[in-house]
Amino acid sequence: MPSSSKYSKKVLDIHYYNFYFNRKNTKITFRNFSLNRFITN
Repeated sequence: MPSSSKYSKKVLDIHYYNFYFNRKNTKITFRNFSLNRFITN
């Protein structure tokens, strides 16, 4: 039983990390996108 809860916690941590990382990534790409538009215009 403890091992399964440990496993689920690990999976949860991975999901949370992916969510956080994706949010950071979208912020970065959005900033780059606006920067590119500023340069090209």
